Amino acid sequence: IAIGAVISMLTYVLYGMYAMKKFARYSLREQLKDCLTPCAYAFLMALVVILIEIGSKFSVFVTMVIQVIAGMIIYFGVSWLVRDRTLMALVRFLQDIFSKKG
Repeated sequence: IAIGAVISMLTYVLYGMYAMKKFARYSLREQLKDCLTPCAYAFLMALVVILIEIGSKFSVFVTMVIQVIAGMIIYFGVSWLVRDRTLMALVRFLQDIFSKKG
């Protein structure tokens, strides 16, 4: 079932990428860049989380809390360091919301 789900999802993604290229003028290069960048962040985050699990001497609950916090810090930290455009758009959006309230 899992292999079938992966094949099905890949087929859907490839068809979707083709349709976006053809109808929305969204090039394959742009699509891959938009997909691979967050995947790279997530891979780095997963690596750190796995290393925490391997090296942790705490209970499962404490380890999980540490992993969640570390994962968030890694993901947002890397996004901030490379000035990810999606994160920067979110920051500007939140600044606009909070500046209107004050």
